Amino acid sequence: MTKISNELKIQIGKRIKTARKDSGYTQEELADLIGIEPQSLSDIERGKYCASVPNLIQFSEILHVSCDYLLTGRSISSSKIPENVRYWERLSPGDQNLMEQMIRLVLKIMNEK
Repeated sequence: MTKISNELKIQIGKRIKTARKDSGYTQEELADLIGIEPQSLSDIERGKYCASVPNLIQFSEILHVSCDYLLTGRSISSSKIPENVRYWERLSPGDQNLMEQMIRLVLKIMNEK
C-alpha cells in the first residue's frame, strides 16, 4: 500500500476547502452531509488527514466537482456550476420547468444565428 505524501494531503484538503466555499457550505454543514465531525473536516482541509475514498466520492457529489479534481486539481467544472445548482435546487418544480423552457428558447435562438 502506498503512503500518501503530506504535500498531496495538503493539496487535496485545499481543493476540498475551495470547492466547499464555492458551493456555499460551512464546515459544519458539509461535515453533517458527509457524516463526519466538523473537526475531522477541518483536519482534512488542513491536510492533517486524507479523506477516505468513500468520503472523497461524497465530497465530489455534494460539491459538484470530479474526484479527479479533488485528487489532481484537473478537470474542475465551471466554478459557477455548484452555485447555480444550489439556486436550481431551491426553485419550485414549476419554476424549474419555466427555467428549462427559457434555456431551450435561448439555445434555439443561439443555434439559429
